[in-house]
Amino acid sequence: MAVIASFDEVLFSPDIVLDGGAGSPEFANTLIRNPATGIYKVNINRFDPIETWFIDLGMISDAQREYTMKFWRGGYGSAWGFRCRIATDYKAQASVIGTGNGSQTVFPLTKTYTRPGTVGHANIRRIIKPVAVANLTSGSATLYEPDGVTGRIVPSVPGGQAFQVFKDGVNQASGWTVHNTRGEITFTAAPAAAVVISWSGEFDCPARFLQNSFQQKVVGSSSEVTGLQLVEMLPAELLIA
Repeated sequence: MAVIASFDEVLFSPDIVLDGGAGSPEFANTLIRNPATGIYKVNINRFDPIETWFIDLGMISDAQREYTMKFWRGGYGSAWGFRCRIATDYKAQASVIGTGNGSQTVFPLTKTYTRPGTVGHANIRRIIKPVAVANLTSGSATLYEPDGVTGRIVPSVPGGQAFQVFKDGVNQASGWTVHNTRGEITFTAAPAAAVVISWSGEFDCPARFLQNSFQQKVVGSSSEVTGLQLVEMLPAELLIA
């Protein structure tokens, strides 16, 4: 029986992740070495890696500690997921998501990672939390900055990317909507056959805290926080195809 994960469409402070975080996408490969030959065999157990980040904050202010505690306790530790901007990977640029056939109107958002000079084994990542605040499909969420009050600013950083949709490389100002909690574009009219559909924009990583406790230490007017770990929530965990 599927378990519906609890999720808040709220952004965890990118400054905290950026200041104290370190991590990467983690694959689930199994490496098996033949003791006689020394040759490794690799089993790819899952094709979608999971962003895993460890956060250690040294000498944070009382305001930052208070924010972290509200976020932690208000989400019951690992219980409720949230949006997280991974500073190393939060933008897509003209990412192809499909080709029109004259009848399909809904296109899931993806981002493709191809090792330069190779073909046949690109990693296609499903993007379910685009940072979009306009042209929204019914049922989308109102997105806020980390304070939970200020409307989300897009682009979020200098050099960021506003959400755009393209047909054969031509920007489409209208004729589509985007669901910003499921990561789907819906066209008013189905794109014609052979028309290439792509998108550009920013996206958040759906994440949760992986543990139910962490370490903090008060030093005068500052604090230290260590042992926080964020892990990406895959679309299936949120019952999104």
